[in-house]
Amino acid sequence: MTSFLRSFGAGHLALFICIAYSLLCILGDQKIIPESYFSDKNNFFNQYFVKWAWGWTMCVTAPFILMSGCILWKEYPLLIVRDFLRIIVGILVWFLWVSIFNYIEEITGNCSTSGYSKKWTCIKAGHVWDGYDISGHSFLLIYSALFIHEELQAYWIVCDLSNNSSWLQSVSSKAKQLFGINNPANETMKSLTNLLARLQPVLFVSALVALCIEVLWLFMMVWTALYFHTTDHKIVGAFIALLNWFVTYRLWYQSPLSPGLPGRLT
Repeated sequence: MTSFLRSFGAGHLALFICIAYSLLCILGDQKIIPESYFSDKNNFFNQYFVKWAWGWTMCVTAPFILMSGCILWKEYPLLIVRDFLRIIVGILVWFLWVSIFNYIEEITGNCSTSGYSKKWTCIKAGHVWDGYDISGHSFLLIYSALFIHEELQAYWIVCDLSNNSSWLQSVSSKAKQLFGINNPANETMKSLTNLLARLQPVLFVSALVALCIEVLWLFMMVWTALYFHTTDHKIVGAFIALLNWFVTYRLWYQSPLSPGLPGRLT
């Protein structure tokens, strides 16, 4: 299981989501799946987890990023700050696209009853607003799952620290180049060994909780595909999630002028 989790990267997850989600959306449109507990939008998981998906994602990833950063970048506090820039980018991505989705639904829709030109007044009056409703749940669940998966890659680097002196030599060299900090790798290794003994068990629990939330998002993604929205609304939301993951983690974060990839100095 450990070797599978190590080798199953975010790229594999993204490909799996592309194929599985497309097939599930098509299956959902056929209306052959019987109603179930998860077809009720007021079910427990939808109300208390999916609707707050990004908040839950931040709650489980922020502590992990902080702890892994304290281990990996103990001698270089600026790199811990840099890691948290990825959280800020994620928050901006979430806020921007949710706002855009709401705006698109507003300008393309109309109320089921005449006399209401705004979505909020229409819904407040108990009517239905019919606009192009891009699936925010598709976007949030997929983007959150990929975000968690990418950030958890730092866990494997932490696990390998005691047997990876070359990584430490590389970090020491690049830190000296970037920040002018000269910490001998052998002294840093002694410090890291002590820190690892204290924090690694806690980091494991943090990573496990984050992984459980990621699995929950993928599980709820299935029911979103089968029961809610139309196929085009869901596919557009999923595409935007995948596009933002790709642009950040596969393009921008690979460059020197970026928050960097988890556990790595670009």
